[in-house]
Amino acid sequence: MGMHHILQHLDRPGNYARILFVDFSSAFNTIIPDLLQTKLMKISVPTPICQWITNFLTDRQQQVRFGKLTSGSLTISTGASQGCVLSSLLFSLYTNDCTATDPSVTLHKFADDTTVIGLISDVDESVYRQEVEQLAGWFSLNNLELNTLKTVEMVVDFRRNPPALPPLTIMNSTVATVESFRFLGSTIAQDLNLFKKHPETQELFPNLKDIKQHELAQNNAVNEHGETVLKKLSELIKAKGQHADILEQWATTDAKQNKIKEDNFQIIADVFTENGILNEARRESLRRVLNAVINDIGCFYKDLGFDG
Repeated sequence: MGMHHILQHLDRPGNYARILFVDFSSAFNTIIPDLLQTKLMKISVPTPICQWITNFLTDRQQQVRFGKLTSGSLTISTGASQGCVLSSLLFSLYTNDCTATDPSVTLHKFADDTTVIGLISDVDESVYRQEVEQLAGWFSLNNLELNTLKTVEMVVDFRRNPPALPPLTIMNSTVATVESFRFLGSTIAQDLNLFKKHPETQELFPNLKDIKQHELAQNNAVNEHGETVLKKLSELIKAKGQHADILEQWATTDAKQNKIKEDNFQIIADVFTENGILNEARRESLRRVLNAVINDIGCFYKDLGFDG
């Protein structure tokens, strides 16, 4: 969704985007149970459940064992236990009220992985910088420590001869800029190129950037790109000796985990099937896979055990 908004924004002349990848220091360990309970009650979580969660997080006994040696016991009333199935959910609820106030800035959160996307127009970054400053203040008020050494920013700018942009500063620390960043298993590149290891697809992908939905059915670039991807998939399936059952299982799991909407690339999938490229027996599973492949073909390759 974030990538879609960025691409739409970049369609307009003079626009660019700044993406901030936020890193917290020991995020789960900084949750304040009483503050979490207040937040839960505000979103109408039943009081008994709120009290149970607070009780679960407070007065926890912790020891360290090294070989035959065991340390004394410490009582901890801050944070959520690492590895606990509730920790990710509780952190998501804890940060639920962390939002941007301006529509040009969006937050994308998955547990403790947070991304701030600023859509810049007319070289005016004031709103983006103000939102980042407010977010840093929110983090401090909610006992979340920002790791300024690991927090990085990426600028996506397709303008011709763009000027040097001033760096972003958070809490008196200059945020490092990167050309690519690995986020939730996918590598996002500064040029939004997701196919660096696959030159034939890389060559075709730029042709898709400005295509509107109603143009897809008659667009040769879409057909060529789809054929390139599907040929790769066919090679992988044949090489691994895996067919529809395994592929469908992977596709379904990925769709659920990433909440991929079936109709995101419905039109593209229809173009492929109308041209007879898709094997009918694998049509539904490949359609699901295609959603993930369009976003990051390398992720699918890795899942099947290939390096490239």
